[in-house]
Amino acid sequence: MEFQRARSDEQKDIRIKQISEAALELLKTQKYEDITLAGIAKNLSFTRANLYKYISSKEEIFLYIILDEIEKWKKNLDDSFHDVINPDKEWFAQKWSETVFENRLMIQTMSLLYTIFEKNVTLEKLVDFKIRLFSLTMGVVKLLTEIFPRFTMETAFHFLKMQLFYSTGLYPTTVENEMQKKAIELAGVEFVAPDFTNEMKEFTMILFLKFDV
Repeated sequence: MEFQRARSDEQKDIRIKQISEAALELLKTQKYEDITLAGIAKNLSFTRANLYKYISSKEEIFLYIILDEIEKWKKNLDDSFHDVINPDKEWFAQKWSETVFENRLMIQTMSLLYTIFEKNVTLEKLVDFKIRLFSLTMGVVKLLTEIFPRFTMETAFHFLKMQLFYSTGLYPTTVENEMQKKAIELAGVEFVAPDFTNEMKEFTMILFLKFDV
């Protein structure tokens, strides 16, 4: 790809999208910690200097990725629960859990949000991210209040917050690498990686009891 400096906001958005896609391509074959700006630039045939015209750190790229993935998830939820009101709770819990798993790149990246990404970006970028994240989050909250009219905005927000916290903690336990599997074997520990969708469904049913939906 021949590098040309973006001159408009639209062109800049295209460049950032290209950078994000290059980072995700590397994530398919590399661990997050092994991905470098040099590697991303090489994927794009950019120099690192050109890359720095749009982003200031690897973590900043992943903030853009998280926002994109949440937006995809929101669209998936809209499609799955269009015009659904007061559904059977078990059906909803199953469908909800499936949509989260279908968008697992979102929770995979969000699991590093507070410990790594947010601590390695500029204040300006973090403020912008927080504003956009809140807007997307409130879109999901509003959808929840439409599906379950007994939900207030406050309780729907709490429900969603607990779902995201649980899913980002659960997901890494469901995708053991070979070294982790070998360590469990050598330690003589009985451990079977949980099924993400089933665990999320069970947790969602528990939350229904908590919030008396």
